[in-house]
Amino acid sequence: MQKKIHIVSFQNPCPPTYGGVIDVYYKLFSLKKAGYYVVLHSFCYKERMKKNDALLEIADEVYLYHRNESIITQFSYIPYIVNSRRDKRLKQNLLQDEAPILFEGLHSCFFLSDLDFANRLKIVRTHNIEHDYYWNLCKATKKIKEKLFFSIEALRLKGYERVLRYADYIATITDKDKEYFSEKYPDINTFLLPCFYNDAKLEQLPGEGNYVLCHGNLSVQENVKALMWIMENIIPLLPNVNFVFAGSNPERSLKTKCKEYDNIQLVENPTQEEMDKLLIGAHVHLLVTFQATGIKLKLLNSLCRGAFVVANSKMTQGTGLEAYCYVANTPKEIANLIYRAMSEEFTEEMYKNRKILENHCSIKPLLKILEDNQNN
Repeated sequence: MQKKIHIVSFQNPCPPTYGGVIDVYYKLFSLKKAGYYVVLHSFCYKERMKKNDALLEIADEVYLYHRNESIITQFSYIPYIVNSRRDKRLKQNLLQDEAPILFEGLHSCFFLSDLDFANRLKIVRTHNIEHDYYWNLCKATKKIKEKLFFSIEALRLKGYERVLRYADYIATITDKDKEYFSEKYPDINTFLLPCFYNDAKLEQLPGEGNYVLCHGNLSVQENVKALMWIMENIIPLLPNVNFVFAGSNPERSLKTKCKEYDNIQLVENPTQEEMDKLLIGAHVHLLVTFQATGIKLKLLNSLCRGAFVVANSKMTQGTGLEAYCYVANTPKEIANLIYRAMSEEFTEEMYKNRKILENHCSIKPLLKILEDNQNN
């Protein structure tokens, strides 16, 4: 009898162009590769409501649900990121069998405490300590409306987090998060499940292009702030270096700012194929963040698929991946490292030295949990 699992995702993981969806995409890929019949349930924005062939490569069944962005979902003690992802059809579809359920992020946990699922194996994959993450978003933005939303959401998330008591397991993304959730919910089994990346073999060595790549979800304020900082502080020091900014739904202010520079190409909403080419082709990946929460999936993705990586210390903090990056914090130091890397050749030996990352990205902890519970 084939093993089966339901995955409830906060977003359509295809294409895997930013942050958490990278982790979701390659987790599905790895589960299917391990012989599981994967049923994907995914909440989507309008632009991602597409059940395409790429999704059916990582899942055997796919159910897409439209995220309810109505203002009504704001007026609740339930966090907006959870309340906007409630759908009766999801519950009905999950109840079609008794297979385990993996909830991706606190965002997808609306039915976690539902008594109809009391006897199901329920695993929650935490991508962050969400109330900390939203509080940092609040501090990052200067817009009054956004500050108000992020602060209220942080408070709601801090209270709603108690829903994790209904989980059988919590799968954390970092050791730091594991320590937090183990201490906060001692009765729940908590284990470290490192984030995932593309384990496909590269047909060529990365770094063939003559550009610096910055990528991510370009509608998230944290990423917008980082790119604005790069444009104001790094790019003026490197007028002859080409930069590519790539990601989903760039904010209008970001698009306007990019037009001021002749050496910036903005790639909006790249397809998976386009993103793969950009990741592999970039000679340097530049990664900057101002909040050290969770683990930055784009850091791992860049290391596993790209050539040279230049990052600030908050991007690598607590990851154990500093040894694989050029790390600097001041504009002058970062610019000097980019200039140095652009003149170096990324060799096959350098790429082989990163193979240790495969151990960092193993799905084995999750497979063990599933197999142990199947045998009981």
